[in-house]
Order: sequence, then structure tokens, then C-alpha cells
Amino acid sequence: MTAGVETAFVLGAGLGTRLKALTSDRPKPLVPVVGKPLISFAFDHLIASGVKRFVVNTHHRAEAYQQHFPGDGKTSTYRGYPIQFRHESTLLDTGGGIKNVQDLVGSAPFLVHNGDVLADMDLGHLVSAHLKSGNVATLGLRSGEPAQIDFDAKSGQVTDIRGVLGTPSAQKCLF
Repeated sequence: MTAGVETAFVLGAGLGTRLKALTSDRPKPLVPVVGKPLISFAFDHLIASGVKRFVVNTHHRAEAYQQHFPGDGKTSTYRGYPIQFRHESTLLDTGGGIKNVQDLVGSAPFLVHNGDVLADMDLGHLVSAHLKSGNVATLGLRSGEPAQIDFDAKSGQVTDIRGVLGTPSAQKCLF
């Protein structure tokens, strides 16, 4: 349970270029897995963790979200939980996407979750560690590719992202 965290920003704007055959007519989070859109697994995981509302950014084939989550194009529901959509006419990446929905997520702590992955990470543990740390942000990291996050396990700090700062560390992770 993610005590105190009721909102999740679910990343739904990616292009899905590595799955081109499946994503030419839909965003990657809407690719079906056992008959359900991939993003619905993220929603279910978040609901089980105590999240009560979702904000989703859109970009590529944004109109396809309407087929799975009917509404007025800006709001909808999933299993009775409200969804607010925010379209990005220009792809903003994760940080820009978060800034773009700042007015929708508000000032309380919120989770950011990829809409195009299947994950079963203990979100309650992650949120608890974040709230205790006093940090502005906490990332759930794992091994895998593309490993774009440099992490210093000793300090518990991210030292670089995508090589932008030029401060690599021995441990490379995936967000």
C-alpha cells in the first residue's frame, strides 16, 4: 500500500519504435497483452498499491486511447478510477512530461510509472523509502538495457542520466 500517495503519472507518450509493427496504429502502452492494453497492467499494479487517480501523457496516436478508455478525450475512467489525459504535441521525455502535468498532479507526492512495462515491484516499499529520505525524487532502478542511469550504491545517489553530466559510476541501471 502506498500510504499517502493517491496520484500516479503514467507515461503513455512514447513512440514504441522498437515494436514498429505493433505500434504503427497505436501507442506502445495500448499494445494488447492477453487481450488487455499493456497500460492496464500498470493501472492494476498502481490500484493495488493504493493509487486512486491517474494522469497519462499522450503523443503518438493519442486518439487510440479513446477506444480503450472512452470519455471526452481529456478525462476517462478505468475500473471506476479517474484518468486525466494530457497531450504532448512535441514529445517531452520523462522530465518534460512531468513538468507538463504539474497542474494535474498537484503538490502532494505522486508516483511516475511507465505505461509500457509489466512490473511487480513493491511500490509500497519504494514510496516508504522515498518519504523517509526527504529527497525530491526517488527512482526505482533495476538491471537491464538500455542502462542509462549511473548509480552510486554507496551514497544511494544517481550520478548521471544518459551521460549528460559526464559523471559515470560503476553501476549502470534501467529506470
